[in-house]
Amino acid sequence: MNPVIDAIKKRRSVRSYDPKPIPRDVLNAVIEAGNEAPSAMNSQPWRFVVVEGKEAKKKLLGAALPQAKKITELVKDVDPERYAAIKQRYAELPDPVYYSAPTVVFVIGNGRYAAHSCPLACENMMLAAQSLGLGSCWVGLGAMVTEDR
Repeated sequence: MNPVIDAIKKRRSVRSYDPKPIPRDVLNAVIEAGNEAPSAMNSQPWRFVVVEGKEAKKKLLGAALPQAKKITELVKDVDPERYAAIKQRYAELPDPVYYSAPTVVFVIGNGRYAAHSCPLACENMMLAAQSLGLGSCWVGLGAMVTEDR
C-alpha cells in the first residue's frame, strides 16, 4: 500500500504514552512536516512551541484544566452521558488534558488565515508522527492555557 495512504488509515488519537523522551531528530521531522502544510495565501501563520519536562507540563495542565472543566459544564444538560464520561476521565487521569505525553507541541496561529491553515499543519504533524511510529492526539482544550482563569 502507498505509505501516505497507510499512515492516513492507521492514524488514531492516542491518549496513553510511553514517558521516554522523543529523539530530537524525530521531533524535528514531525515539526518540519507541519511547516510543509499548505496555507491560505501561503501565509504560513503558525509557530510551534515544544514543551517538555514535568514541571512545565504541570504548569500547562494547571492553566488549562480549570477552563476545560468550565467547557465540560456546558455539555452537562445537552449530553449527560458524555458529561459523565468526561467527569470520570477527569477523576481517573492525572493529566486529562495532555494525557501525560512526553512532549506537547502547541501550534500557535496568528492572523486572518490561522483558523483555516493551522489545522492543516496539525494534520501533517499527526500523519508524520504516525509514519515515524509515534502516537498523537489533537487536543483543542490545550489551547486554553492562554484563557483567563
